[in-house]
Amino acid sequence: MNPTLILNISPKFICLLKEAVAYRINAMQQLIDNPNTSEEALEEIDYANDQMVLDKVAHELNNPNNQVEAAFYQLNRNQENTELKLQAFGKPIADDEQLSLVFSAKSWEEAEQIKNQFLGFEPYKPMPESIVATQTHYFQDKQGIIHEITVTIYQPQQFGNTWQCDYELSGYGEERYKTIRSLDSFEVTERAIANLKEELKQFALDCPSLRRV
Repeated sequence: MNPTLILNISPKFICLLKEAVAYRINAMQQLIDNPNTSEEALEEIDYANDQMVLDKVAHELNNPNNQVEAAFYQLNRNQENTELKLQAFGKPIADDEQLSLVFSAKSWEEAEQIKNQFLGFEPYKPMPESIVATQTHYFQDKQGIIHEITVTIYQPQQFGNTWQCDYELSGYGEERYKTIRSLDSFEVTERAIANLKEELKQFALDCPSLRRV
């Protein structure tokens, strides 16, 4: 989990962010006010609570001290729009992912709460007992130092007709927390397990200097 930071942000950066957020809020409001806007577009705006989240970002940017007492996080969607990934801001994203939102939070748990708000889900409640399975894998670097990578699958949850299963890979500077959604509870669990195995393989490819032991 990332520690809470106090970041001094340049006035120019703050100004650009304010303009971008204000432009997006105004564009969304025009869609809402336009009688020709399709029902699909209106449902998407309402479902994701985009404007509410952006208003919160705009409030943070109006901090008179140009400081945010928090860490930054980002949400990425895959091309099929079936998976949403929460990660620390600034880390590389996969070629098939698209950045959806950048926001500040004082902790990983608060970032999860914002993610659920963004999705229109029920409030996030971290529950250690919700872990279905966890494994620790060991990798050795060229200096002989052993590093731990932990993979975790959480209990699937149902929100309306949709099932959600979260999984995580952490350790060695990694903190990959992803969400799989499906209409079937078995499918969502199977996909989470399969994706987590692929995440572990990808970690090994990304770190050729490490040897699994």
